[in-house]
Amino acid sequence: MSVAPITDHVLIAAKPEVIFPAFLEKHHLNRWLCNYSEMHYRARENGFFYFGWNDNYQVVGKFKAIESPRRVVITWQGGGEPVTEVEYTLESAEGGTRVSMTHSGYGDNDAQLRENHLRGWNGILNDLKALIETGHDARFLRRPMLGVFIGALTPERKAALGVPVEQGLV
Repeated sequence: MSVAPITDHVLIAAKPEVIFPAFLEKHHLNRWLCNYSEMHYRARENGFFYFGWNDNYQVVGKFKAIESPRRVVITWQGGGEPVTEVEYTLESAEGGTRVSMTHSGYGDNDAQLRENHLRGWNGILNDLKALIETGHDARFLRRPMLGVFIGALTPERKAALGVPVEQGLV
């Protein structure tokens, strides 16, 4: 028996025509899905792509179907992995567009691979939602930030900021 596909969906407050380019254009993909992407010429059916992440995970594949503005299907093959398939669908819904993702094609012995992919997909569509609705890369906003203050840490500033020390690093 094959391993079950991964499915997820999100409601985005935008029309499908606004969202659709985020699945095809590098400058969008790099702000919600991966850290680096490359297309062979451009996104087109049977065109090849490469996605890379800062943790050295890399995926190659090709666009199997591009049906603007409703559906994109790609093959997905990480290093040493079998080829699987990812399908994105966009459906108009009250309040915007329902974006669904299905990652399928897992074989009988791919349970661990599915679990690894599930961890990777966790929250990805919410990153797309944030990008479309706010214009911000949510992954960047979740990173820890180092606060550097110019000037003295006065008792008033310390109280206002809730800083738990008198000096040094928190």
